[in-house]
Amino acid sequence: MLTIEPFAAALLHTDEILQLSTRIAGRPGPRSNLLRHGIFASTGPQIDPGFHGRLFVNLLNVTDHPFLLRHRSKFLSVEFHALAVEPSKP
Repeated sequence: MLTIEPFAAALLHTDEILQLSTRIAGRPGPRSNLLRHGIFASTGPQIDPGFHGRLFVNLLNVTDHPFLLRHRSKFLSVEFHALAVEPSKP
């Protein structure tokens, strides 16, 4: 269990290792169950084409009560977008 105290932050990484082709970009975001509990995810604007590795996410508890997150809980979703043209620099 991870406890994110009121008005505190926690840095997490995904279990999954992504390997995107140079023709795919991703847009990460928090799952709705986090938002309903007042937990915001700082993810950055996109996952670059050709990215390989784990995603790191900063979760922010903006409430006045602790939030408990179980190990391997689903906390992030990703939209994948096919690019019409491969970037010149992946």
